[in-house]
Amino acid sequence: MTKFHSIISRRNFMKALGLGVTGVATTVATVPIFHDLDELMSSEGAAQKYPFWVKKRPLEKPSMDVDYSMMQRFDASKCTNGGNQGYLQYVSAEEGAASLAIKAERYKKWAVEGKPGFSLRDRALRHSNGGVANVPWTTPTAGANSYLDLGIEKWKGTPEENSRMLRSALKFFGATSIGYSEFTQNMQKTIYTKQYSSPWKEHVFEDVDDEYETSAKVVIPMKKHLNIVTAMSPCALENMKTAPGPLSSRAATGQASNIINYAFNRAQTFLAALGYKCIAGDGNGIAATAGFANLSGLAEAGRRGDAVSPDFGMAMRGQKFFTDLPLVPTAPIDAGVWRFCKTCKKCAEICPSDSISMEKEPTWENIYPWQAPGKKQYLFNGLSCQELRNQFGDECGLCMVGCVFSKHSDAIVHDVVKGIVSTSSIFNGFFTSLDNTFGYGSELGKDKNPLTGDFNQKAVTWWNLELPTFGFDLKKPM
Repeated sequence: MTKFHSIISRRNFMKALGLGVTGVATTVATVPIFHDLDELMSSEGAAQKYPFWVKKRPLEKPSMDVDYSMMQRFDASKCTNGGNQGYLQYVSAEEGAASLAIKAERYKKWAVEGKPGFSLRDRALRHSNGGVANVPWTTPTAGANSYLDLGIEKWKGTPEENSRMLRSALKFFGATSIGYSEFTQNMQKTIYTKQYSSPWKEHVFEDVDDEYETSAKVVIPMKKHLNIVTAMSPCALENMKTAPGPLSSRAATGQASNIINYAFNRAQTFLAALGYKCIAGDGNGIAATAGFANLSGLAEAGRRGDAVSPDFGMAMRGQKFFTDLPLVPTAPIDAGVWRFCKTCKKCAEICPSDSISMEKEPTWENIYPWQAPGKKQYLFNGLSCQELRNQFGDECGLCMVGCVFSKHSDAIVHDVVKGIVSTSSIFNGFFTSLDNTFGYGSELGKDKNPLTGDFNQKAVTWWNLELPTFGFDLKKPM
């Protein structure tokens, strides 16, 4: 049960912070002012809807510093996760075998002992949602009820109409947040040289009309003017609170990924019927979701390297696909998340493997092969992270649920805090300490986890909770 629920008014909360009326005026001074409803609606178009305190930024200047002259296409086979395939390339055969042996041993031992979060039923739920079904790389042939079947011209709408239409369709299919990016020359640098998952086919740009794939490569057709669609779904937060363990980091994240993959399967049929492409494949394998979530206005970069949503924090999963449907690009946002990460450090403080940087400032330096250059980022030791996940016998997820932004927004105080964070960093440290005081996130962390003999009892009580469908409840339209 959450330890804190507030019915405090915005005015009284501001007074409690010492802002008062003058402080309120100063805090919201940068918020855009609209003179009527039409002006407000036209400013949004088909873009993701956010509260007043989330500002837009130019494409070339997201809140995280990006330098395209430094950026190089990244080989996703260098990632340290991905079913241990990536992890094993950085350690000796003996070390890898020993780590996986520990994982298998604890996987069975803790299930036999019925440890909270690692019992048979926890494992069963994890594996029922742990696999991500791939979406075909090539757009399917338009079937019944398509423009061809009906003998009419393909759909022709304005980019604005198309953006609204596709957003509505994807939300109907299950996506929560949708953003659009024009596939420019700079954007080409964000595409992985190889796929994220085995067999790590090469991504190749070719001057052809249609996408195709062989046993060694998947081809992106450059004769088409392409856009990239990024869609995200939140993870079930009550599951995430059971971290570390399979209920959180695999059942919940796997479900979120599967929701997006289902949406993309439906999007392929939908767009093909209209006469357009939906080139998806392994959506996570095209490029880093965090990067496109940042560039398309769905989230900001976070300290660990994940996307951090103003609404759902790190507890989200997303995918991408190409389409030749004309769309209006959605701008990067500034909700104060990236600035907040510089002073918060909560995810780093609770990380049992010390894999997340504690430095105050990010760096252009890139010492790890699993992190791509061209971004001013915090260093993340993916190798020690993966090793700890093996030690836990499955997964972790403590950083995701520990993120200050990963929480329900049903209490008014959360939106007030986020509004202040978006315009001022003065109270960032105070807000992080409040988050700890009110007991948000998991009760476990660096000094209390399965390796110290402590298991999360929320993994037991979760099975008796009365939760909404999919485990998350969207209180407000997105």
